[in-house]
Amino acid sequence: MTIRPPLQEKKFIELDANFSTTRRVTMERPAIINDPSAKVQSHLFLPPNSERRGEGGLRTKGYFKHSYPETSELSEKFAVPLVTIIMVVFNGEKHLEQAIQSVISQSYNNVEYIIIDGGSTDSTIDIIRKYDDQIDYWLSEPDEGIYDAMNKGWKLSQGDYIYYLGSDDILLNIPSQSIQKASLNNTDIIHGNVIMDNGRLRISRYNPLIVLKNTLCPQGLFIKKNLLSQLPFNTKYKVYADFDLNQKIYKMSASSIKDKSTIAFFRLGGASSSYQDNSKLANCKQEYARVIYDNFGLSGLILSWIWGAIRGLVVRNNLHLHTDYKTLKIILKDCQLSFLFQ
Repeated sequence: MTIRPPLQEKKFIELDANFSTTRRVTMERPAIINDPSAKVQSHLFLPPNSERRGEGGLRTKGYFKHSYPETSELSEKFAVPLVTIIMVVFNGEKHLEQAIQSVISQSYNNVEYIIIDGGSTDSTIDIIRKYDDQIDYWLSEPDEGIYDAMNKGWKLSQGDYIYYLGSDDILLNIPSQSIQKASLNNTDIIHGNVIMDNGRLRISRYNPLIVLKNTLCPQGLFIKKNLLSQLPFNTKYKVYADFDLNQKIYKMSASSIKDKSTIAFFRLGGASSSYQDNSKLANCKQEYARVIYDNFGLSGLILSWIWGAIRGLVVRNNLHLHTDYKTLKIILKDCQLSFLFQ
């Protein structure tokens, strides 16, 4: 948990009213006190790294963000929960600028924006530097993959709620009313819908079907920061750590609010989409099945296979991978349960 001292309205600074990230800053450095029991600890800056290629943003210039939920002590203008948007990128020059602009153009007035670059070799860093005055903090250094980078972003965040946006996706809407309601009621997650680049609307659902498939789209999900302190992304998964996180959230009986709006535009070309080709598809399916097994055991895995068989699903795309019979055998063999097929 992060504990912050009270802040008066007069200490807020509006650097530039044109951007969501510069309407509400302060030069008062946040006081961070970590819970020793948390699996992830918060930082304003990560430790020095000899391989770091650069860092910057408002935070390096002495401007910070504070999280102040709506209370009776502050006027409505200032009582807006802080939302941290984390973007991870590696050689993402093609769509990065459009993604950045979609964040800083939001009407929501208390946005913290963090970009974690994995050491890009294209023009990614040049694009990031172009928006140095609108990004709260960014750094570029090698990492151990997308989920390691996402965990770094969490460590650097100060918000009430955390949102992850892909560097090739577009943020359409920060659901301000749902976020304020969630903050007042101490709600764990807010989830909304996502439109994909094939024109399909992905409807977000938080229900028992999450045992069988990923019913919460990461690009439509806002998660309470304190919840994530106990649930970092499991970096043993290379494609479906977000599915693993969503299942763990459901197992915790986390409280939720469904926002009916469309939160983001999602391009089918991220980490999991790289597994479309047949040479990688088997590993992808095995990881998907492994997530289900690790969270819900053999019964969850069998249910997922039955669900896929009943619906007659052959893998259609990376977002709807169900456990087929061959993958089921591989996972069970790995779990010392191959006797079931003898």
